[in-house]
Amino acid sequence: MSTTDANSIERRYKKGSLWLYVAITLIGLLAVQILHLPQLIRPIAVSASYSILIARIYARAWRYMADHSPAVLPRFYMMAPMIKMFITLLGILIGAVVYRGNKPMILIFVGIFTGYYVATRIYDSIYFYQVEKNNKKTNNKI
Repeated sequence: MSTTDANSIERRYKKGSLWLYVAITLIGLLAVQILHLPQLIRPIAVSASYSILIARIYARAWRYMADHSPAVLPRFYMMAPMIKMFITLLGILIGAVVYRGNKPMILIFVGIFTGYYVATRIYDSIYFYQVEKNNKKTNNKI
């Protein structure tokens, strides 16, 4: 895979993930307005910010692996989600500490944070499956 291919794949991933997080956040903020639940704004903002940051880091890590050692990408696809899961669990624990003593807010924060994480996992799986499928088609033609 050439560097320009990796750059365009990284750019498309960042753009697609940003659109995903914007859509989820707007739906969440619409629900806040309709249901009159302003206490959901902070968990939504924290979850969206976390997701955008992690997606950027993941895209950079993927591009580095694709440029420097493409043979290791299958291991990257297995290891990176595990690392993201542990970082997500750390974020959930931090949120639980911040909201300690307020069990309903802890549950709300965990639910929203987990929703963003699940959406991220689904998007990552679909996106990089398509990338690898296209790479196989391209490599078989050569």
